[in-house]
Amino acid sequence: MRRRILFLCCAIILSLNLTQQAFGQNIAITGQIDRTEIKVGEQAAINMKVRCHNIKDTRIVIPADSTQQDYTVVSYHPTDTVNLGDGNYEISAQMIITAWDSCLLTIPKIYAQIGEEKASIGPFTLKVTEPKVDISRPDSINEIKTPWNINLTFKDILSIIFESPITYIILFVLLVVAGIFIYLRIKKRKKELPIKEEVYQPTPYEIATKQLEDLRLMIGRNIDHKVFYSNLIDILRCYLVETTSIEAMEMVSSELSQAMRHIFPDQIEEIGHFDSIQTDADMAKYAKGVFQESDKRRSIEIETKLINALEAELKRRFEEKMERLRNKQSSHNSDYSNGSIRVNRKEDNQ
Repeated sequence: MRRRILFLCCAIILSLNLTQQAFGQNIAITGQIDRTEIKVGEQAAINMKVRCHNIKDTRIVIPADSTQQDYTVVSYHPTDTVNLGDGNYEISAQMIITAWDSCLLTIPKIYAQIGEEKASIGPFTLKVTEPKVDISRPDSINEIKTPWNINLTFKDILSIIFESPITYIILFVLLVVAGIFIYLRIKKRKKELPIKEEVYQPTPYEIATKQLEDLRLMIGRNIDHKVFYSNLIDILRCYLVETTSIEAMEMVSSELSQAMRHIFPDQIEEIGHFDSIQTDADMAKYAKGVFQESDKRRSIEIETKLINALEAELKRRFEEKMERLRNKQSSHNSDYSNGSIRVNRKEDNQ
């Protein structure tokens, strides 16, 4: 019986030891310092990682060590927390320190603690040196000034800008420069623009006369009879389209003659001679008629006389209209130049 009680006690003690060892693995800390030497006033960072199973009760303890040289903890803050699963977490933290005197610092151990369980890192050694100062020129050493720590809003910045007279001076200068640039640009562009010269537009009568003369010069060059008479008829058709309301380009020969007799009853004789040209043109086009050079010259003379007669009649009608308008004490712009009448006479010859 005593042996059983002794064996049970040993088992309980062993179980307690194993439990204590298991709990000892519930907290762990690792870390390192980012540099081993700084100058007075510079900063060094100690980066730590703590693994634990209870974030709420985990504490990081930085004990004071009066035996070491003085140093200052500038800041301490957690940087990240990662869930490792199975109830375990990893906390990342950073501590920034600095020193104000040259020495060899020994930063004591840093503890991570949950209840009675602890884990530690350190100590860390940090060498602090004095910055090099040229004491031979004391006037070049400026006094230490407290840095500004003012959070300005966008409204505050605008207020500072527009309250300064320099702002308005700069704006005025920019406006003057912009005005000068625009003026020079416009001036240069005007110089670059080509001067448009007025191009004389010949009248329909002048165009027809020139085309008849060109056709006359082609007679001795063995021009095809069909082509010759087609061009000859088209010269008159174009002239009538530009000066009257006759849709000459869409009419057959008989319709064209009838339309001219209707609008120009006093030019019946010239129109009758032109009918012979249309007959020759139909012969050349459909019957492959053969014509002598003299026939072609005679056809050009007949059409020339017809166009001259029509132009003279249009001119007479235009002058009569202008005379009536003058008698009524009203004036209208006319397009009468060089003894010929331009296209705007159409409405007088409906």
